[in-house]
Amino acid sequence: VFGSPTYVVNGDMFYGQDNLPLVERAIQQPFK
Repeated sequence: VFGSPTYVVNGDMFYGQDNLPLVERAIQQPFK
């Protein structure tokens, strides 16, 4: 069970409202 909300971007999972800046960065720079 993961936290809510849960986002998956390019195979990376982010969960929790506090991770939204990380989700935005992953969307803007999709490849490491």
